[in-house]
Amino acid sequence: MQRFKNKFALITGGTNGIGLATAQQFTSEGGTAIITGRSAETVNKALVLLGENAFGIVSNAGRMDDIYF
Repeated sequence: MQRFKNKFALITGGTNGIGLATAQQFTSEGGTAIITGRSAETVNKALVLLGENAFGIVSNAGRMDDIYF
């Protein structure tokens, strides 16, 4: 099913749990996901699972220094 074809989602905390499951469902249905996570290691592991329709950003939403304006 291509329900999310040509759609993009930014999923904070997309490296595990509900965030990763959401990214997996979104990409499996044709969407492109941008995920964030606190470490390069966890972001890279998630990107391997998600495939070519996913991109990652190392960022901690709880740290003001990691939030870009």
